[in-house]
Amino acid sequence: MGSYNRIGARWSGGVAELNVGVLRDEWGFDGHVVTDFFFSNTMNVDQAIAAGMDLIESNTGDYPHEETLESTDGLIALRLSARHVLYTFANSAVVNVREPLVSRTDWIALGMIGLAVVVCAGGAVAWRSRVPAAKREETVLAS
Repeated sequence: MGSYNRIGARWSGGVAELNVGVLRDEWGFDGHVVTDFFFSNTMNVDQAIAAGMDLIESNTGDYPHEETLESTDGLIALRLSARHVLYTFANSAVVNVREPLVSRTDWIALGMIGLAVVVCAGGAVAWRSRVPAAKREETVLAS
């Protein structure tokens, strides 16, 4: 979980050196990173996505701007976010329902997987509806 704090004049959730450089590169963390809280007056969704935040706890319904959804870097960041979220659920004890130490029922595991699939599908639909077909082909061919 990213903090609500600031590092100098920058919100810590928007600092790639912390969220990617330290957390992922130095410490080897592969799970998803979620904001502690999101307040649209002092924080920026696009900055959070570019800095490696995967889930944003917002009660204001903030969405990425068109520039993020149409740029190659923005799409790569969103794909990485989807990967981190799916990795977390796929490797959590909730999905590991056959282990004797886990007392979760099958429907909870399926619900968590379903939620992750819906989140990723929603991102794909949003991307598809906002990015022209020619730009989508360029992005797919480039990756």
